[in-house]
Amino acid sequence: MTQTKRPSLTVGVAIVTLNESRTIRKTLESISWADEIVVVDSGSTDGTQDIVKSTQAKLLHQTWMGYAKQKQFAIDQLTTDWILVLDGDEWLDQSTLDFKEWLNQKTELFMGFRLHRAQIFLNRLLRHGRGIDTPIRLFKKGKGHFNNASIHEEILIQGACGEAPFWIIHLSAPSIHERLQTIFRDVEAALKENKSQIPYGLRKIVFMPISYFLIQIFKRSAWKDGIPGLIFSLLSTFEQFLLCARIYESQQTPDKSYPTRLT
Repeated sequence: MTQTKRPSLTVGVAIVTLNESRTIRKTLESISWADEIVVVDSGSTDGTQDIVKSTQAKLLHQTWMGYAKQKQFAIDQLTTDWILVLDGDEWLDQSTLDFKEWLNQKTELFMGFRLHRAQIFLNRLLRHGRGIDTPIRLFKKGKGHFNNASIHEEILIQGACGEAPFWIIHLSAPSIHERLQTIFRDVEAALKENKSQIPYGLRKIVFMPISYFLIQIFKRSAWKDGIPGLIFSLLSTFEQFLLCARIYESQQTPDKSYPTRLT
């Protein structure tokens, strides 16, 4: 009995960029097998656009609309059966399995997939703690869309979601200085999105960050990443503390009757 050969599927990649010349070439090289690549740039001035133009990727300009809307615009430009979403500072690990061959065997089981993602920090690839996560980045066209979050946007899947054996390498903030800049930016964005009416006091400001740190170090084994893993965990804990402190500050009634002398 002759086995029916499954028709080959097509895979497109959606990427959004703004001044990603440090990594965009590596990003595009890691997905050279894709049937379509769409790069949506919001006004790079560091040569990112020139690098994209030198490849087979399609370059589009779109004024920045926010992470979720910008990425949704990018995936809407693709016509392929499946869509992979990457940031301009991410690339696929080149030691992974044949992407399309693997996907061709799983399309009847799931409508979307989570991929493993590891951060590069202080010249080390972090594999534990906050340095690693599993975001949804691959989905069947028409079965996934971005939520409306202004920060830490996510893809929502219509149907079952599996886990793919592929790794994304992320060069977001590889230095302490860059990590701190990211923390301050993300905390302010999260503060604007916060709708909680729960009063923030000692437990939220002190004990929650301490608990978070212990979970990262011991339960999620961040200690295995050595000093870079420890520093990354401490900075992530500081991010938790700073957000709680800023929420506490926002809940206080401004008092302009400042004291004029010691009492």
